[in-house]
Amino acid sequence: MGLFDFLKRRKMPATIEDAMASQATDFVDAFSQPRAPIDASKLDFSEGSLQLVDQVP
Repeated sequence: MGLFDFLKRRKMPATIEDAMASQATDFVDAFSQPRAPIDASKLDFSEGSLQLVDQVP
């Protein structure tokens, strides 16, 4: 960790909706990695894809 790493932090989202959208995008990005427990290509932000999210340990 460098001395000025704190300057690289992401800014806080302007609204709760922006924060939720950012977290959803981060979740999909995390599960786009090889050997992820669920297939991120099936995460389309629909209610149906929530069943896949519920399967995450």
